[in-house]
Amino acid sequence: GLGETMSAAIRNENVAFFVMNNGLFAMTGGQMAPTTIPGQKTASTPYGRNFEDHGATIDVVKTMGNLDIAYLARCTITNPKEINNTKKYIKKALEKQRENQ
Repeated sequence: GLGETMSAAIRNENVAFFVMNNGLFAMTGGQMAPTTIPGQKTASTPYGRNFEDHGATIDVVKTMGNLDIAYLARCTITNPKEINNTKKYIKKALEKQRENQ
């Protein structure tokens, strides 16, 4: 999970991480996850996640952005333009890993 990812980043491991946020724990029946967005309905939040009952969500980019890492990008695959941007980000991430930066 996120703890292991952060530990590897802090150790400056030469790896590339790709985090896909589906917003829930699908393997456990679709329960709310730390990344579930406000209003999102899950098996454990049938009326949607709200701050008062469930607390704030974890923003992985903000969390990882506080670490001294070689490359960090946030992207989406919601339309063809964003898919092309995502491909560029993936290519750059793998280049950084290959260059051991």
